[in-house]
Amino acid sequence: MAEEFNNRAKAEGRYLDKEWWEIPLTPGSLLDVSETPESRARIEWLKQQIAELKRQQQEREAAAIKEVTGESAGSVQSLLPEEPAQPFSDPGTSSRR
Repeated sequence: MAEEFNNRAKAEGRYLDKEWWEIPLTPGSLLDVSETPESRARIEWLKQQIAELKRQQQEREAAAIKEVTGESAGSVQSLLPEEPAQPFSDPGTSSRR
């Protein structure tokens, strides 16, 4: 579809061979919309929402890390014997009489 539009623009002599963001704005363009107090307020609200979501994500990640490290420490502790090990004695040197 993009190729079709580009070919048509080339045929009409309108093709600029630039990325869309490199094309200068023209008066009356859809991208040439002025800001309003409402739009600025909405943008500020959206920025606050993004910041809050990032903060919540960081809290969840920190809690998950604590949970994982806590579980791994607990699982290692559960594998250890409750009583200290007895000194090793070689069965071949024990005296049986």
